[in-house]
Amino acid sequence: MQRHRPNGSRRDLLKRVAMGSLALGLVGVISAALLIALALDWQRPNLPRRDLPPQASLGEILATGLVSQEGGEQRLTLSAAEINAALAATLRLAGLPESWRSSADLDRDRLTFTATGPLFGESAPYLRLSFSAEASCEALPMPSSIQIGSISLPRSLVRWLGAGLVRQTPRLQRESWPEALQEVTAAFRSLEVQPSYASAAFEWDRAALDRLSWDLQRGVVSPAALAASSRYSAALRNILSSLPSTQRAVALSDLLPGLARLAHEQTQAGSDPVLENTALLYALSAHLAGREGLANDPEIRLRRRQDLAQHVVNSAAITAVAGAEVAEIISTGKEAFDARYRSGFSFSDLTANRVGIRLAMLATDTQASAREFQRRLLTLKGDSQLIPGVGDSRDGLSQSEFEAQYRSRSSSEYQKRLDAIDSELSQLALFRD
Repeated sequence: MQRHRPNGSRRDLLKRVAMGSLALGLVGVISAALLIALALDWQRPNLPRRDLPPQASLGEILATGLVSQEGGEQRLTLSAAEINAALAATLRLAGLPESWRSSADLDRDRLTFTATGPLFGESAPYLRLSFSAEASCEALPMPSSIQIGSISLPRSLVRWLGAGLVRQTPRLQRESWPEALQEVTAAFRSLEVQPSYASAAFEWDRAALDRLSWDLQRGVVSPAALAASSRYSAALRNILSSLPSTQRAVALSDLLPGLARLAHEQTQAGSDPVLENTALLYALSAHLAGREGLANDPEIRLRRRQDLAQHVVNSAAITAVAGAEVAEIISTGKEAFDARYRSGFSFSDLTANRVGIRLAMLATDTQASAREFQRRLLTLKGDSQLIPGVGDSRDGLSQSEFEAQYRSRSSSEYQKRLDAIDSELSQLALFRD
């Protein structure tokens, strides 16, 4: 699957966060400005860029170390090389240029991350940031020290900068980020650090994973897309309210053309098609998350299954606001959880997730693809044009059954199964060419 480039709204958010933090340090306090100036290096840094395996996505790297334990615990264990590969993948995912370097140092009970790159564009000065955390079996580790270059920032200054940055963010982000951190903190069980590996244990339930997924969407959606989503929420409510009161379900493929028509009209009137499509997908996700819909609204289904519609819409919305790799990571985590603790690993669910990712990539990749997304949805007729038949997919594989057939999510057998799903999706007119 091709990689999804970070869309404009996410790059803008990253820029606002980075520049907002820098502005607070430079303008707010003279001492902070001096600390930053002292930390600048006018020579190109010599940190290695360790991205083994080469160009692996963050989702692929994390999947290699994710293991579900008995009793509800999930453990992520990565070697030192895999942690460095994950850091490099994270820099790519954030849209930082190739000139940025990252490094992880593991010692007994201490984990240190370092990132170094040009402060402005591609030329000097270079900024070096270092974050250290102690291993813990009690509480989620937080950075015990933050450095700019060789200068350690006083914790009081870090708290002041953080509080100022939070005040600058939109209200939705101020609400969603603490809630997401609360979910992670509640699920955390332990972090073990050794010179050759680090292992973090969490205990999730599926409801917490769903809440975390929603917190992510609303935490990174752009203010413009959020504002535009209200028109799609209103349109969706109008469509659902016009259905007969006895109708208890509606197909996702029956809803999308009406919403795409509204997006097309907005684009024709001069609005950004990528923005309109992102707002459309976010509004659908908000409805299915129970944030906009009513209790007596008809269920939205795909192939007569409510869960398939939720997988498509959720993956599409996450991809639109945060990128395909983030959506793949969440998809992998949920399927790993289901394989161990619920109905089992489902290739039907996985197919729906990949439909959602492809749908959002078409909707947001370029201005041309965004317009094509609207045109293709206008002619959508029936669920078979949105997702291939999933009746033959082996669903409900337990963890032991999955491992017996595919070994792991990084095996060649599993990759061949994913390739077969992607090939089948490519035959649909919606995703062809």
